[in-house]
Amino acid sequence: MKSLWANIFKHYNQADENTINVIRKIPIFEDLSGKDLREIERILHHRLYKKDELIFRQGDAGVGMYIIEKGEVAIRLEPAGIVVAELS
Repeated sequence: MKSLWANIFKHYNQADENTINVIRKIPIFEDLSGKDLREIERILHHRLYKKDELIFRQGDAGVGMYIIEKGEVAIRLEPAGIVVAELS
C-alpha cells in the first residue's frame, strides 16, 4: 500500500516524462527550464483522433495549440476539401 506521503508528494510518472521529452523537441520550447516544461505538461490535454476525424474547421477561432506526437494530419481548404499540407 502506498504511503499517504507518496500520494501527497506525487512524482511525475513515466508518461509525464515522455510528454515532457516530446515538448522539449519542439523548437519554441527547447530552451525552457525543466520547471517550465513540467508546467506546460500539467496543462496539456492528451487527445487521440481517429483516421479522417475533423479536428477543427477553417475559420474556427484559435483556442489552443496542437502537437502531433505520431501520425499525420491533412490541412484541407473548404469547401472543395483540397489538401494544401500534410503534417506529421
